[in-house]
Amino acid sequence: MKKLILLYLLFIISSAFSYAQDMETEKLKLNITVAEKFYDDGNYNSAITSYIAVLNDFNEIISDSLHFELNLNIANSFYLTGNFNKAIYHYSNCTNIYSNVSDTIELIKIYRKIGISYRKLKLYEKSQKFYSDGLSLAYKINSKKSIADIYISLGNLFREKHNYLKAKQYFEQSVQIGKETKDTLNLAINYVNFAELAYLSKEYDSAIYYLEKSLKCQKFLDHKFLDSGTYLYLAKSYQKKENYILAEMYLNQTIEIETASYSPKRLVTAFKLMSDIFQEQKKFEQANIYLQKYASLNDSILSEENKDNTVLYESLQKLQHIESENNINSEKLARYKTIYLFVSFASLLLILIIILLIRNRTKIKAFSNEILKRNRQIAHQNEEIKQQNEEMTQQNEELSVHKENLQEIVYKKTEDLEIALEKAEESNCLKASFLKNISHEVRTPMNAIVGFAQLLTYNDKDPNHKYIEIIDKHIHELLKLIDHIIEMSRIQAQQIKIFVNNFFVKELFDELYISSLQFSEKKNKSHISIYFEGIKNTQEEINSDKDKIFIILYQLVENAIKYTEKGNVKLSYTKGNGKAIFKLVDTGIGIEDEKIDKIFESFVKIEKSEKLYRGTGLGLAIVKNLVDILKGEISIKSEIGKGTSFTISIPDIKQDEIL
Repeated sequence: MKKLILLYLLFIISSAFSYAQDMETEKLKLNITVAEKFYDDGNYNSAITSYIAVLNDFNEIISDSLHFELNLNIANSFYLTGNFNKAIYHYSNCTNIYSNVSDTIELIKIYRKIGISYRKLKLYEKSQKFYSDGLSLAYKINSKKSIADIYISLGNLFREKHNYLKAKQYFEQSVQIGKETKDTLNLAINYVNFAELAYLSKEYDSAIYYLEKSLKCQKFLDHKFLDSGTYLYLAKSYQKKENYILAEMYLNQTIEIETASYSPKRLVTAFKLMSDIFQEQKKFEQANIYLQKYASLNDSILSEENKDNTVLYESLQKLQHIESENNINSEKLARYKTIYLFVSFASLLLILIIILLIRNRTKIKAFSNEILKRNRQIAHQNEEIKQQNEEMTQQNEELSVHKENLQEIVYKKTEDLEIALEKAEESNCLKASFLKNISHEVRTPMNAIVGFAQLLTYNDKDPNHKYIEIIDKHIHELLKLIDHIIEMSRIQAQQIKIFVNNFFVKELFDELYISSLQFSEKKNKSHISIYFEGIKNTQEEINSDKDKIFIILYQLVENAIKYTEKGNVKLSYTKGNGKAIFKLVDTGIGIEDEKIDKIFESFVKIEKSEKLYRGTGLGLAIVKNLVDILKGEISIKSEIGKGTSFTISIPDIKQDEIL
């Protein structure tokens, strides 16, 4: 029940907030509609008053985009009524809000209008600054129309400063863009601007030329105000040339357009000019008629301006009064809001306290029940612990007996392990002795056979010479097989010892090179080029086991020669990070991808369907094991039909690192 009451109170407060917000929003929309009606009807003073009232009354609920729009309309209204200081103020407000309103084109227009306002106030430096800011933005978004418009404004600025050359340059830049974008209105306006510069420079023929070009463009436009201005300038130019017939003709066209649209300021200028033209022709009666029209219309304009100024003054006074009242009301509203927030906060705090009290009461009750439940569990656990203690006492007695038996078992196992270790050491010694004996017993007769076979090969005249050469070749292969098997057995029996000494890399390469050439000749592959490179310093040393490195490199060179039919075999040396790095590259048959991972296993051979390559399949296995013993690394890359490369890195070995 209490929860329902609390929820109901929260619902009422929330509904009140929502209703108040809806009412404020509706009131805001209504006031904006009234202000927009004044603006659309051209009643700018009333529009200003209404827009500012909206900003003051609804400031807290107005979004950034609406703030931007309202300030823009206020600024435009002041601009159109000629109050440029106020216009600049509200345009500046727009630029401050712009960071949250993403309309760059509108911002460029604002900068241009601020520039025009400063120009009207004769503050030329400030005017030029805002034109430059707008131009930078226009270039940034590549808005050609905006760029062309700002060039026109800059031209007008320098024309007012009597810098006609600079003004003409800006108008020309605007015309260039107008031609690129085929903007007829741009061209028509700029031709009038050129004409005005020519007129001010007393180049009346040039002025007429540009005005006629502008009229050609205006044929495609419906722009009466521009037409009227062009005709007016033509009339003034022909007046200066004393061609009064054409001057009257164009001036009558201006008067006709302005009378239809009732633009009094330009019409009063036309009446005065017509009076001057008749005066110059000594047609005083007609001159007097237009002079009276001029005087009458001018008085009417001054009266209207005075009336507008009075209305504007009253509007500004009213606006100041509204702003003053709004400030007072804002202070009152702020106080009311503070009181309202305090009451709301106090109510919410009270509700929160009630909720917490109810929750605490529920928790205390639940906690008491939990304590009773746990007390029962503790009593039950005490019984279980007592029973477990009795069982543990019994288990401890049994463990004591097992401990005595375990010690006897450990002593017995230790004795067995020591005996097994002695047997293993004895076995290793026997294995080492066996390998030594088998190496001696096999090599001794084999060396004798090799020696006698070589002696027989020296007799070229023996009819069995070719058979003797075959025997000699196969005896060498058999001897090599035995060497590989014994070497592999020694590696597996861990009977390989490392003998570390400092040796020159050049010495190693010289020995390898001679052995490689001999093997190449023996295999009838003297056509294969063998390169050894990388020895820049003949005193370059390696601290490792020279014999094992020789075996590793020779085995790789031998394999490369064997599997290369044409091309070259290249062995290179570099040193880095305390390691000797050897790289062997051949142009042989290559190795298939699926065999690369197995190439270092024992008895794995590279086969080719069209040719048999003889070998034990132990060479690379020995190489890999010797590299590991020297704590080095070996890697392989290969491509079928293009060749294979091996990279071996051997670190310098210190004497205390030898196992």
